[in-house]
Amino acid sequence: MAWTNSKPHLVAGVAIVLVAGIVVMSPTGLSGGRLKLPVGQGAPAISLGQTHGLILASDGSLWSWGSDFLGWPVLGLGNVTGQTRLRRIGSDTNWVSITAGEATTSPSNRTGHFGPWGQNIYGQFGVGTMGKQNMMTNIPAPAAPGHDWKQAAAGGDHTVA
Repeated sequence: MAWTNSKPHLVAGVAIVLVAGIVVMSPTGLSGGRLKLPVGQGAPAISLGQTHGLILASDGSLWSWGSDFLGWPVLGLGNVTGQTRLRRIGSDTNWVSITAGEATTSPSNRTGHFGPWGQNIYGQFGVGTMGKQNMMTNIPAPAAPGHDWKQAAAGGDHTVA
């Protein structure tokens, strides 16, 4: 029972240590040896997948690190398959939420558009297609109809919004 109650705290602690270590090591935005993510009015967030991590900075920009999972492009960095340092995804600043699944990345923007990339072999994108030929890299896939998505959650073989 004690182990069950302590698991969420352990996971949160490991995530904080991991992010702190990566943020300090990153050369992007270094000032005195520390990364300074852009600042804005939004709520910052972090999400961890099987082999990658995402940060939503408070200015609405997305950042990632880690590696592709079994060849699925989860980083959102085009042809980059492994990144040990925090790196910005694109130049957009309209993202408001993120979720990382085992092999997917799923951000939502201010206009309610939900745009995943990575593995879609089981239909995780919710666009009515499946298979490796339907995967995306750093270009969000149009999601299921509706432009009012508020939040998403990704699992191993599924995404819900």
